Amino acid sequence: QTMIVGALARRQVESDIGEQLAQRSTAIASLLDRGMFERFRDMQILAVLPTLRDAQVSLVERRQLIEQLQITYPNYAWIGLTDAAGTVLISTGALLEGQNVSQRTWFQRAQQSPYIGDVHEAQLLSRLLPNPGGEPLRFVDIAVPVFDDNGSFVGVLGAHLSWQWAQEVSRALHTSSFTHNPEDVLILRADGRVILGPNQSIDQPLNVNSIAAAQNRQDGYLIETWPDGITYLVGYQQSFGYRTYPGLGWIVLVRQPTSVAFQPAIVLQQQMALALFALLALLVLLAGG
Repeated sequence: QTMIVGALARRQVESDIGEQLAQRSTAIASLLDRGMFERFRDMQILAVLPTLRDAQVSLVERRQLIEQLQITYPNYAWIGLTDAAGTVLISTGALLEGQNVSQRTWFQRAQQSPYIGDVHEAQLLSRLLPNPGGEPLRFVDIAVPVFDDNGSFVGVLGAHLSWQWAQEVSRALHTSSFTHNPEDVLILRADGRVILGPNQSIDQPLNVNSIAAAQNRQDGYLIETWPDGITYLVGYQQSFGYRTYPGLGWIVLVRQPTSVAFQPAIVLQQQMALALFALLALLVLLAGG
């Protein structure tokens, strides 16, 4: 009976740890959605300010406005305002000013309504922005149309949000982790390609059951063996957007090798087994006395 109790206790501990990883994946997905909503709202508010859309305001004043936003939130790698033809009028650090970006997806898509583009590597800005880490710069695009007082389209306000922001979100939660052991956080596009995780997996498709479950709008945890041959406990959650931000369907996975994740449960069962043996030994001694 004691062994049965020990096995039940172990399963309960394993379930608790799985729930903790599931909660962590949900928390990260929620923070990503809320963060994107705030940046989406920043651009929409900025686009209707008279300082930005009034052609009579000097370029210097308009540049100061967007640079102040970048100072307030440094994860904006670049913010720029174009004219109706796609030529950059002003930008943070004056980067790309005078260049035509009419072929860029964010300009084309944002001429009628706000646009949010998924994670991509830097193109025009790759050689212009500082990159102390040496890794490829990756951005999320946020762009909104700008109209004058008569309702005429006069340009696009675009921003490149550094994808390092997502890493910061993950690390911030890691410092107050639900678990006592380190875990891996992976973020994937809606189609299952990795956009945050081990370097060798970036932009690679990943085919595991937890991704399929998240794509089916499920959340929770499961145990599965990954392509590296290691069996993991995985918490999973897909992001769904927040308020006016429609979401990009990012999938968050938080994983631990079962050999690490279930160590507390193993220790608990061992302790209960030792307690049983000690009790039996004591009973034998008492009976012999």
